[in-house]
This record gives sequence, structure tokens and C-alpha cells, in this order.
Amino acid sequence: MKIAEVRITEPHRAELMDGTLDEKVGPGDLLIRTEHSGVSSGTELAVYTGLHQWIADPNYPDWAFPFPAGYSACGVIEETGDDVTSFAVGQRVVIPGKHRSHAIHPAVAVEPTDGCWLVPAGVPSEVAAFGCIIRYGWGAAARVGTTMGRSVFVQGLGIVGQGAIRAFAAAGAYPVIGLDPMPNRRDTAMSGGATACLDPTDAGFADSASELLGGEPLADIVADASGVPAGVVQAMSLTQEGGQCVIVGSPRGLADAVNFYPDLHKRCIEVLGAHGDYLWWNLGSRLGWDVDKAMDWILCQFGTGRMVADGVPTATFAPSEAQSVYDRLLNDKAGIVSAAYDWSRV
Repeated sequence: MKIAEVRITEPHRAELMDGTLDEKVGPGDLLIRTEHSGVSSGTELAVYTGLHQWIADPNYPDWAFPFPAGYSACGVIEETGDDVTSFAVGQRVVIPGKHRSHAIHPAVAVEPTDGCWLVPAGVPSEVAAFGCIIRYGWGAAARVGTTMGRSVFVQGLGIVGQGAIRAFAAAGAYPVIGLDPMPNRRDTAMSGGATACLDPTDAGFADSASELLGGEPLADIVADASGVPAGVVQAMSLTQEGGQCVIVGSPRGLADAVNFYPDLHKRCIEVLGAHGDYLWWNLGSRLGWDVDKAMDWILCQFGTGRMVADGVPTATFAPSEAQSVYDRLLNDKAGIVSAAYDWSRV
């Protein structure tokens, strides 16, 4: 069947293109009509700018131009294969799907990348479409263990940071303080459950943080979602002695001037990696989570309202606007935090 899909065809160029799917749905597969797909302003912009570490790497042949973008989508099941018993036509599901109008997807995961999760009633499809992206920020709260009553800084309030804010708030951390120089990102975090938000570049930042944290401008947990190597250094400096600094953004590149003795070793802080895929695919049994449990938790919390849906996303677009969407996410960070494609507008 003919479909429409967004592809990044070369650096700084994205297009809505024609594509095809197999005519027949396999016995264990689902045919899904996409309602919304969420744009990852980290991974997809890294591809869009040509900076992603796997683009043009022969060891990763799937990461090449023209690149089929996207990895988080929500849609309605239109057909089930003969052997499918766990899903039914008409149900809404989240899949790690591309930006495309339709998808054929396995009902039971063959690989961890193949998951399929039911969307609870009342969760808008544009919110559910970010499930696989929100999971990256959510990993910060799951990775650190105990959260209730612990103070948190979330540094970098793009879509991954927005996920971390919402997860920490739902998991009982307090106070949950967002850090970002962009007012629109701080406003979105506040609408998503942050206790407060601060501009870390403000001259009065330390005093404001101390007031919120009861006398010292350091938090028990600092989640760095900036995706900038220097952000990791900053996050370590904001972590309380004996606290935890967890990296949920993907810091591509090298950091300069890291002095591990005073910044980490002497203060006995713990630095944790929390990549949103490997965390659950490879370490789930050790951490008490797997990707299915993680996705069900996230979607359930959106359904109950414990995880706030406001501001996810901040704007929706027709897929034909793909070029403009990536350019705005790259160059207009003060104007847009996150974006979804609305596939009813094809």
C-alpha cells in the first residue's frame, strides 16, 4: 500500500515523501494508521544537522541519508494478523514508529525495539505519541532509586528534560526545579509539575536556589538533559555531597577542564548514565524494570494525571511542514519546545 513518510534526505533538508508498505499484513502483525508522531529534538536534530555519530558509519547501514526519521508514534489498529490475540481493531497503541502515515508492526516484540503498548482512555494521541521519547527523561527518576522527598535539579528543559520533570514530580521528589535559560522552556516545565524553575545564567541563581533548597544551592539529584558535554560538568557541580548526578541527555562530544578530584571524587558524588534504550533493554533485570513496564507506567501516569500532559507537545504540524519543523527546533528554541506531526493533515 502507498503511504506518506518524512525523511531527512541530506543535512538540513527534510521532505514528506511517498513510500510503500507490504500489501499483506503478516499473521503476527498489526496494520496501524498513525494519528500523531513525536519529534525527537535530540536524535533527529543530530541527524538533520549531519552530526549524529552513526550517520555515514558503515557499521550502521540503517543510519544513512535519506534517513527515515522518528521513533515514537501513536495510532489506531486498522487490521490484525490471523495469529494476533492481544490486540483488536480500533485500539490505540504507541509504537517506536517512524514519521509515516501507516505502519505494519509486530503485535509481540521480536526485538526490544518492536514494542507495542495500549494507550489508556483519556490520553490524547499527541501526548501518547511522545511515549518513547518521554521514556528517555523518565529514566532519570527510575535510575536513581529512591525519589520521594529528595530535591532535584533538571538541567536542560527540551523534550527529554520535560519528561524528567514530569517523572520526578509523579514519583514524589520535592522540590523539582527546572534549569534552563529559555523562558518558554521554564514555563512549559512549570505547567508540567515543576516546583520552580530558574535561569542558571542569572546572577542571582545561587541565592534563588539556596532559598528553594533550604540554605544551600545544591540538590540531592541532578538530571542533566542538556545533551551538551559541558552540561555534565555543570551538573556535577550542582550535586550535593554524596548525591547523584544522572545523565539522560546524549552528550555527543568531549568536555574540557574536568577536574575529577574536587568535582566528583572529594565530594563522593555518584555519576550515572541513563540512556533511554540501553537502560531497559540491557539492564532491566538488574534494575527491576523492562521496557514494557516502563512504557505502561508512563502511559498509565498520563492517564491518571499524575504525570502532567500539559505542554507535551507545545505545537503540532502537518507532516508536509517537516523542513520548517526541524529548522524551528534548531533555530527558534525560544519559540518552540517540542513538536508533533498530525497525520490527519496529510
